[in-house]
Amino acid sequence: MKNILSKFALILILGFLVVLMPSCKKDDNTPKSEIIGTWTFGETEVIITAGGIDMVQYLMSNFGLSTEEAQAVIELFMAENDLEELDFAGTIAFNEDNTYRESLTGSNEDSDGTWEITNNGKTLNLDSQASDEDKLSIITLTSNSLILGLVSITEQVDFNDDGVDETTINIEIQLNLSK
Repeated sequence: MKNILSKFALILILGFLVVLMPSCKKDDNTPKSEIIGTWTFGETEVIITAGGIDMVQYLMSNFGLSTEEAQAVIELFMAENDLEELDFAGTIAFNEDNTYRESLTGSNEDSDGTWEITNNGKTLNLDSQASDEDKLSIITLTSNSLILGLVSITEQVDFNDDGVDETTINIEIQLNLSK
């Protein structure tokens, strides 16, 4: 009799689990599901650090510049390197079939291609016929905010003119998009 009750209890528990399992389905919050849709380009940010800290702070602490003087040095640097005119306007639509269409304001042509998210959701690869594959770092991806690292340049610099490149400068360009 105990054996029959044990088997009945086991069957009842298994049946209960079979009924509950579909309700435990994981939500589809993968990077792919988050990126699908049309995104509008927002502000482009240029982030410059030196020695691991904000460039303004670096110039103030290492060269005794005021905030205004340090900011003027950075603005001059950005102007000399054409970094102030990097704003993008328009949209990019990511489709479920891993194709995309980019429509930039002021451009006569839309750009089409394929996209893929790799590196555990940290990299967005865009491949179009018009250009080589672009690998963008995904800094933030939510249902309505996408921040992409467009370029990251690291360079050693000799700020004090002693012939030794002692400071690491990092320049990162970030694209801010919203749905």
